Amino acid sequence: MHSAAVETGGTGVVVAGWSESGRTETALALMEAGGRFVSDKWTILGEDGTLACFPIGVGVRRWVLPYLPRLRAALPRPARAQLLAAGAAGRITRPLRGPASRGKVLTLAGDAAERAVGLADRAGLRPSELIEAYGHCAGGAPRTSLGLLVLLRTVPGPAVSAREVDGKWAAPRLARTAAFERRRLFELHQRARFAMPEHEQLDMEATIGREQAFLSRVLARVRVIQVDAPFPTDPAALRRRSPCCGGDRFLALGGRRLERRYAFGRRLGLSVVGPRAAIRHYEAEYDGSRAEAPSEPDVRVAFGARLPAASSAVVRGGHKLLGAPRAFGHSLVQGYFVEPMLSLAAVRHGRVLLPAAAIREGDGAVLIMGRSGSGKSSLSARALAEGRAILGDDQVLLDGSGQLWTFPRRLRFYADLRHTAPAAYRRLPLQARFGLAGREAVRRLTRGFVAPPIRVTPAELGGGRVRDPLPLSSVVMISREPGARELETEEINASEAVDLGIELLRAQRAHLERVDDSNWGQLLETAERQEAELLRSALNGRPGSIVRVPERWGAPRALDALSRRLLPGGSARR
Repeated sequence: MHSAAVETGGTGVVVAGWSESGRTETALALMEAGGRFVSDKWTILGEDGTLACFPIGVGVRRWVLPYLPRLRAALPRPARAQLLAAGAAGRITRPLRGPASRGKVLTLAGDAAERAVGLADRAGLRPSELIEAYGHCAGGAPRTSLGLLVLLRTVPGPAVSAREVDGKWAAPRLARTAAFERRRLFELHQRARFAMPEHEQLDMEATIGREQAFLSRVLARVRVIQVDAPFPTDPAALRRRSPCCGGDRFLALGGRRLERRYAFGRRLGLSVVGPRAAIRHYEAEYDGSRAEAPSEPDVRVAFGARLPAASSAVVRGGHKLLGAPRAFGHSLVQGYFVEPMLSLAAVRHGRVLLPAAAIREGDGAVLIMGRSGSGKSSLSARALAEGRAILGDDQVLLDGSGQLWTFPRRLRFYADLRHTAPAAYRRLPLQARFGLAGREAVRRLTRGFVAPPIRVTPAELGGGRVRDPLPLSSVVMISREPGARELETEEINASEAVDLGIELLRAQRAHLERVDDSNWGQLLETAERQEAELLRSALNGRPGSIVRVPERWGAPRALDALSRRLLPGGSARR
């Protein structure tokens, strides 16, 4: 893509537009606000929505530096000297570059001076220099998943405006701007066609058509915002219009209350209403959910206010959230109430929100079930460190036909990650590793009573999420067994797998069983029957096995053995 890209809030933001529309400047403004550099000018986009860096230098214009204080303070000395010299040259040659009606020679000299100053007035930085300037982890630009496209359009006048547009509207424009940047290449192929008509040559319109079709498929799952602005302009104004940093991402409901909506598996809808602190938590957790949310969410959650009226509500309830840190409280509410409620709503759409992991294998996915602490998240971390894609480490959506859908929640890891998944631990940003060390200190001080995890995105471990559904290829149950001496594998039938799935769902919804409502027990029983039917339909005829792990084995040894059995082709110490 002819674009710049950054990662912010765990998701990839692409800034595209025609040349000289402010792509680089907007991306730098996003980095000033905490984003991480991915690429500039050109960005590699995969069919699954993965973004990667195209290793080309970043041109930073002198005029934009007053708007970028962090970059200005950390600018490398050679770049700083070049821009200072360009400023001095601009002042010296200003008379020559002014309106000229003083003859052809002076006019040509003025044009040449204008071009020379324009080239010198832009400092070229290597991607590694830009990453270092913003204090991010060394090791290159991250791979991330595309979640938002900002399409810039240059307009006259000082006003900056933004509106949401359809991905199919943006695709042909992106294909055209990329073709324009390659126009010299296409001209050379036209000449080659004249000289060697018998050889197949690159056709511009055919290339545009292929790229447009590709972009239409990928952008159908991505939010697209068109921003109209003059150029040059303050890039912070463009950033404020970008939904990833505020802008129109939230629907203001009055005062400090905001709303954010999510859709999982294209059907299951969630609405979260509350102050910015609550919204930020769910934004970070579910930022990979980019499909359009349904107009009437299945589950509504409100913090600091009463829920809005809903005529279709099956059950309503409330809970107090007190104490600090508030982020820990939000995690408890999410795990004990929000996601269990989503699991009840999922059956209305013919799907099961199953507490399980799913790892891509070929054209399908392996479903890994097990009780808490069985190693699902560690296996997912090892898979990500090997460059594999996952659909979830603790929650996935499964329909009756056997299709698995991603549940885009951040992964949870504890301090033992360095032992259970060493390669994944090494891939973590330095800040995340410090976070793990701090949490381990808290766990020891409280003797295990408080053991909060860190939360990371798959992209931070070098892998990604699967955006489109995958067929279920096999089912694996992991069980810690006190009587087992070695790793044992035994085939199981669909009925046994269904029973474990229902057991895991009951454990997830244990807190909901305490709700004092006359219809609540009936609702839970009905949902469980429907889930059992969906699981039987999905698992029937698919190979299943149970892997028994000796209970006396420590986590590292158990994970090494499970990796060899379930992640063939990878190193055991993953």
